[in-house]
Amino acid sequence: MSRALEVVRRRTRRPRGVAFTLALCVLVAATRAEAADAPAAPVAGPRVELPLAAGTRLEGTVESADATEVVLVVGAGTRRRIPWAQLAPLGVLRAKAALTKPDDGPGRLALAALAADLGLFAEARAEYEKALALGAIEGKAYQDAVADAERRAVDAGIARAERAADSGDVATALEVLRGLQLDFAQALDPKRVAALVATLEARIAAREADLAKAKDEADRLALDVDRRREIVTRMTEAKKQLGLGDRHADEARGIMPRGNVTKVGRAAEAADDAYGAARRELGRLRRIVRKEESERDAVLALLADLDRRQFRLLFDAAKFYWDARVFARADEWATRASYLDPVDPSLMELRDEIRSRRIRYRFSDVTNARPR
Repeated sequence: MSRALEVVRRRTRRPRGVAFTLALCVLVAATRAEAADAPAAPVAGPRVELPLAAGTRLEGTVESADATEVVLVVGAGTRRRIPWAQLAPLGVLRAKAALTKPDDGPGRLALAALAADLGLFAEARAEYEKALALGAIEGKAYQDAVADAERRAVDAGIARAERAADSGDVATALEVLRGLQLDFAQALDPKRVAALVATLEARIAAREADLAKAKDEADRLALDVDRRREIVTRMTEAKKQLGLGDRHADEARGIMPRGNVTKVGRAAEAADDAYGAARRELGRLRRIVRKEESERDAVLALLADLDRRQFRLLFDAAKFYWDARVFARADEWATRASYLDPVDPSLMELRDEIRSRRIRYRFSDVTNARPR
């Protein structure tokens, strides 16, 4: 009899256990669904405005970032994932600054070096001042760092203006020139900056005269067939130089596995020179070809493609030198790549590594300053 009662008890308990388990699963699922639908929790930190490369801006609170993107909370429960490549240099700096604690001396030092690499001198100087106040660097190192930031920012501006002029965009080149004149009116090294700006001004003027002459000559061609022949000749030369750049670039990449830094450098420089010659030819074409002519779109497309090819060469050379532990050359080629695309994720990651070593070398090995 007791055995029969025990069987009955087990049979009556089992449904209760199953029901309890099912109820628990339903409760957990409902809780998860509720949490998923709930607005995002407020993110600590100030709201920042992030300029985009396209010219627009986004405002919100930076929640997180990784090697490929930054997550911005723009409203209750609304997040925007922004690839680094879509941000302007100032947007990159502001996003990283938002994730750095105000009292983080080494972090401020890294932000200052990043700003210098991005050509943002005013921001670099401000971050170096914070790092100095926090004891992350000492006075002499601070002065050297600010001077180096000025040099990098001026060099970046000069390179951008020259590239724009060579591409036939003299208006942008002149805009960059005016910005340099305003930003560095009270330069730390006024003689150097004044000489560079004067040289740039003369080169832009010469380039404008060359482009205007080419355009006048094309416009004076009496027959349309002659004009078309001139356009074809220029286009052929541009493509020839572009192909020559590709061949030298492939040669450099073929040598890289063997580790011969001298031969890699020679081939990479030859490729960069050929790409520069192609850019100048395309710049002439940009001024010669009329807006209504079909070749105009082809010229602009070739300029964009040239940017990609030249950037890849410069980046590959920088990575090669970094892996070969030729750090000064790695920094040089990475800087040259940044003139074309300063916020490329792969380049930013490489420059972070180069920058970290530069900071350690400059502020520890030389000055004995020790970040806290």
